[in-house]
Amino acid sequence: YKKSYPKQGYKNYGASTTKKSVSVLMVAEKPSIATAIANTLGKDVKTRKGLSKVTQIHEYSGDFFGTPAHFKVTSVAGHVFSRDFPSEYESWDKVDPEVLFDAETLKVDNPRENFNMTKHLLSEAQGIDYLILWLDCDREGENICFEIIEVIESLLPVSSEQIIYRAKFSSLAAKDLTNAYLELCEYPNLNESLSVDARQIIDLKVGVAFSRFQTLTLKKKYPGLQLKLVSYGPCQTPTLGFCVEQYNKRLTFVPIDYWFLSASVIKNEAKFNLKWNHDRVYTQSEAETYKLKCMTKEGFVARVLSTTTKDSEKARPCGLNTVNLLKTASKSFGMGAHNTMKIAEKLYLSGFITYPRTESTHYSENFEFKGILNNLVKSPTLGTIAKFALENFTNPIKGLNAGDHPPITPVNCASADQMKPDHWKIYDFISRHFMATILPNAQIQQVVASFQIGSETFNYSGKRIKSPGFLQALPWLAKKYSNSQNFVDKEVLKVGSFAIEKAKTQPPPLLSESELIGKMESYKIGTDASIPTHIQNIIDRGYVNVLPGQRQLEPTNLGIALSRCYYTIDPDLILPTVRASIEDMVNQIAKGEAKFDEVLFKALSLFKEKYVSFAKNVVLLENVIKVTLVNDSDKERQCSLNGLARCFKCKSGLIVIKPKVKNLLVGCSLCKKEINLPQEADRIEKTAQRCIHCEWYMVNIIKDNVSIGHRCVKCEMEPKKIRKEKKNKAKLLEEEKKGTLQEKTEDAAEDKDSKVQDKEAKKPTEQKKEQKKKKKHKKKKQVDIPVVVNPSTEPVLKKEQHFH
Repeated sequence: YKKSYPKQGYKNYGASTTKKSVSVLMVAEKPSIATAIANTLGKDVKTRKGLSKVTQIHEYSGDFFGTPAHFKVTSVAGHVFSRDFPSEYESWDKVDPEVLFDAETLKVDNPRENFNMTKHLLSEAQGIDYLILWLDCDREGENICFEIIEVIESLLPVSSEQIIYRAKFSSLAAKDLTNAYLELCEYPNLNESLSVDARQIIDLKVGVAFSRFQTLTLKKKYPGLQLKLVSYGPCQTPTLGFCVEQYNKRLTFVPIDYWFLSASVIKNEAKFNLKWNHDRVYTQSEAETYKLKCMTKEGFVARVLSTTTKDSEKARPCGLNTVNLLKTASKSFGMGAHNTMKIAEKLYLSGFITYPRTESTHYSENFEFKGILNNLVKSPTLGTIAKFALENFTNPIKGLNAGDHPPITPVNCASADQMKPDHWKIYDFISRHFMATILPNAQIQQVVASFQIGSETFNYSGKRIKSPGFLQALPWLAKKYSNSQNFVDKEVLKVGSFAIEKAKTQPPPLLSESELIGKMESYKIGTDASIPTHIQNIIDRGYVNVLPGQRQLEPTNLGIALSRCYYTIDPDLILPTVRASIEDMVNQIAKGEAKFDEVLFKALSLFKEKYVSFAKNVVLLENVIKVTLVNDSDKERQCSLNGLARCFKCKSGLIVIKPKVKNLLVGCSLCKKEINLPQEADRIEKTAQRCIHCEWYMVNIIKDNVSIGHRCVKCEMEPKKIRKEKKNKAKLLEEEKKGTLQEKTEDAAEDKDSKVQDKEAKKPTEQKKEQKKKKKHKKKKQVDIPVVVNPSTEPVLKKEQHFH
């Protein structure tokens, strides 16, 4: 907003004394909140319909700080306005997206049908003396406060007294609403509202400009793909980047076989597994050698070398904030973040929990814990734990005080038959977590024992619960503390099992939704309220798929192609650092530490510069989409080797294609650099062996299931000059290790003349040189490397078709 609404007459707090009766309009953010306010504060409430079909008006008579008053309680339905461009910028085909960075933006009525919210507010504000704003107590709520003021400002009376009030509350409990009314605050926070405007404008301009450009370019170039909207978002795209980054780590992982000794001992007819106190071994023969060392004349016998017992405490949790609620719901219940927030909002509007959007985990000093516990005692499911919490009440540990809302807690008692199963899961968890925060720490005892079997040592570790404390409220956390066994020094026990086991190193898993939420919070991508929306956007756009179970996020080909393009053209477009810096600037506006116009100019100038660079390199976008999506269905022509090696120039993945001859070809789809594989090769496999020059993974070239050599694709793709430098460097390092470098330096002067003579003697004639040049043009240098493609079954392609 370009003008600031002045604070008027705070010293004259209260209603005017010049009128016998006053009219007070109270506006909430949602219809259900308006109903709760009217039913709590009013008597003989009458309800009628208004101009908007989504909300009603509740009327009652009372007094406004000593003056008789007529109250009208109504609501909006979220934001009154939405941010958009003027009509002259609506055409995608006629307007250059670059122009949008400098275009004006407007706040227009929300396009939702039948809302008529502006007309509704103007109608109900006629003749009012005071306005009380009951919007949600967060930045979005402050922004909606100013939207309401903007609509009815012309109808507000001109007075030296304060006529606009702000109610602050965190739950819809009657006590909280009454306290909020009795302790009305001053004017809404303008700085917090401006921070929301700044974020809206930045996201609108950057998102629409990039999205229009990408969508129009790819639709025109590849109409057969039938792409709808290829969107970009300052928060959405870094969210996708986290998923693709983890996917690439998994893709490039090379599993390695290893062997280890597995043993167990028996005591009191129970079996206890032991862990071999030795590093992994990578050959079976070596494992067999260690196994023989464990055998004695009596077979396998375990002797206790030492035992230790250690008592420790597991600390109770802090209060529950939004991010921790989303992470737990995704990991433990398999519920999406977007769905979880919807359920939490419904529970809040129904009066079962406090406001679900908060960053704080710290309870205030006057928080009424026992009042909530007395309500939960009535619950058939949670009553026993609530009673235990009343008897063993412990002050909560200090958490983070973000200055917004208190942690999420239950408000009223509920039972499973009062709500849907998913709603009950969230309510039950919130209630249990709340009680866990005010229960004592859990007392844990750990037993560690060392065993000797033959000449090898094995370890045992077990934990058991001495006093459950808060784990009584969170029983699923207590499962990992199984009963441990005490052992006695020098005790000899029977070995239950002893074997050599083979295993493989495991690749990192795909990023789970719970882990993604943690990363977004860590890098400040979005707010606690917007994180679920950003995750849902990349799912709805088809950039990632959600796998069942732990809700792991697997990038699609489109998501991989876009992220690869951003990394190639400008990594800042997908890395979280730029967005995090903008979020910091927006937060400074909210705190009054930065000016609205300056932050807006700085952020938009940065992204405009990046847009210009992105548009100039549009050919890279087209090529990546072509390789990833257009040719994806043609499995016989290409095989992706992403992560096996990367092009030294553009850092993109390599593509294996079948050329005209029978051998395979490895080439970069973007810069057209390529190398040939041996004619006899029929496939390539990853290996754990590292290249001595670049430390990248070597590839194994295979023909008829038999290895015919190893090569480093990354080195082969580099220019000859770079490869020669690396080889010389490696050779020097080898000589230094062997201690021969000094000797060769001393003999260099003596052998110089003889080497020159030998070189002259071996010089080829001019005729031989010409013959060699002709052969060089006819024959390409070949490199051995394998691919999962069978040349004998592939169609013969012309040379110019290699990269189609």
